[in-house]
Amino acid sequence: MNAGILAVKKKVTREGRVPAAVPEPSRKTVEFARERQRVTIGDAIKLTGVSRNTLKLHFRNLVEHGHLNQQGSGRGVWYELN
Repeated sequence: MNAGILAVKKKVTREGRVPAAVPEPSRKTVEFARERQRVTIGDAIKLTGVSRNTLKLHFRNLVEHGHLNQQGSGRGVWYELN
């Protein structure tokens, strides 16, 4: 993992929120998950107005970087804070 990603991850852990360096759809998604304890791609589409395929990439990155945990698979998938 590169040093920049590690620094962002440490900052997120320390501050309890996603920093401004993270794309807006990702930041809104994590904040929504914090408020509601879970988020789906459908929730994120309504929240951000971004396409499903683009949001799938954001969710994948958020899971890979430890911001969200994926629960389930396929149509029933939902995400929670890590």
